[in-house]
Amino acid sequence: MMVRSTMVTLAGVLVLGGCSSSSSTGGPGTADAAAVDARGRDGGVRKNDGGKGAHDGGTGTGEDAGKDAGATGTHDAGGGSDSSHGGGDAGHGSNLMMYSNGVIDQAKWPSGDDYTFGGTDNYKDTTHPESGHTYDLSLTGQYAGWQQATNWSLPYQGGTNGVDLSPYTQLQFDVYLSSDNDLNGISAHYTRSTGDDVATCTSVSDVQAVAGSLSGGAWHTAVRVPLAFLGMLSSYNTYKLSLQENHGPTYFDNVQFVAGNTGWIHSGASALESGWADASTTLTASYAWVPQSLNPGGAFNAQSTTGLFAINNPRPAAEITGSLAGTTLTVSAVTSGAVTVGQYLFGNGVAANVTIVSGSGSTWTVSASSGSVTSQSMTAGFTQAQVDAISLSGSGTWRVNHGGGFSISTDDHLTFGAIPTASGYEYLVQLYDTSGAAVGTSVNAAGSAYTPNDFGVQTASFTVYSIPVTAFGSIGSTIGGVSIQVNQKTYLSAVGFWN
Repeated sequence: MMVRSTMVTLAGVLVLGGCSSSSSTGGPGTADAAAVDARGRDGGVRKNDGGKGAHDGGTGTGEDAGKDAGATGTHDAGGGSDSSHGGGDAGHGSNLMMYSNGVIDQAKWPSGDDYTFGGTDNYKDTTHPESGHTYDLSLTGQYAGWQQATNWSLPYQGGTNGVDLSPYTQLQFDVYLSSDNDLNGISAHYTRSTGDDVATCTSVSDVQAVAGSLSGGAWHTAVRVPLAFLGMLSSYNTYKLSLQENHGPTYFDNVQFVAGNTGWIHSGASALESGWADASTTLTASYAWVPQSLNPGGAFNAQSTTGLFAINNPRPAAEITGSLAGTTLTVSAVTSGAVTVGQYLFGNGVAANVTIVSGSGSTWTVSASSGSVTSQSMTAGFTQAQVDAISLSGSGTWRVNHGGGFSISTDDHLTFGAIPTASGYEYLVQLYDTSGAAVGTSVNAAGSAYTPNDFGVQTASFTVYSIPVTAFGSIGSTIGGVSIQVNQKTYLSAVGFWN
């Protein structure tokens, strides 16, 4: 029997919050015995936990499916750029297949980096294969999670710094459940440029509330979860992905990332994206607010950082050939990305926590001396702790205008993350045309069906909203501005559009 599931109106998902790091310690949640593996580590997203484990569970038992080009699916879609989208779009392209019919993409998700927790997984299970397939991925164990890590070492170390998900906007998979609505949660972790393990500041712990009811005893195909709700929209450096069940066993197939578009208003830099300008008159907006200042949890270093981070990170690292003489960095070649002030510098012989403080072209100044470092491959990148968010000073209307008009012809959702500071909060969203006049109808996102979970007033997680463009009524394909009316001091993260 084949059941077709599609994403439905979002409502009431319990989403677990908190961000944590360190490759060997648990997160802020408290996992019970059923979710702790033989090595005693925190067992990931749990419906009854207060948070997420930071580096969950021991190695799974799924066997290596080997390299099968015919089954691994297509790889990264091209990015491209739309001049009307200041944030830089991820262009439509092929989906990225993670697992299909017994084969996992070894280049991006090595089977040796399986951190499945609370049970066992099998990449070549033959219990419930879909029609035309020989295998599925089985997950057995109460509260077990299939958790696959990426090749997260930096390029100069021979790795890929995680998986670039910037061309994709949704996670899609097929699932067979042994009992009704038994699929628990999905969470994801960033790779920082150091390779540390950082859980995103939001996750989804009741997939059914996003995808609709999932009955047992049948395959549900093309179940989709927006990456915005996992904090991974436009992420260049995904480290881990976890799919968790309540009781199981559960069977998965065709786990993939769906290509889409993104167009950002504010994506984590210390200013609005190109083309956008602040037009607020009743409050002050700071675009260089650091989320860790709200919930620091610890200072940044290569081994341990906890606390609150911004969500959705569209800022890629730069791969360069460079040399150091004291505090002078000489760049002889840029392989990818761009060197920017504020990036951390990584390479053999480079001291810890060195950042780029000034410069341009081939000559830059760094924050501390590493002595003399000969010309070599290096990485210059922002860490997740560096991604800025927006602080709104108080009650009023945050408004931004786009001088040339911002095309939303390829976008169908407006998204943002929010943290209020008192109860009774509201987020009244309005769009404007290029003359500055309000168009369509305003939408109040708070307390609505536009989020899988409302975290309320706290300091560990962003509540993520994603409003269908159709909810605003007749607005045309080009807008000139966006405003969000708030009734108190509020923090925002990752404001933009996606399809």
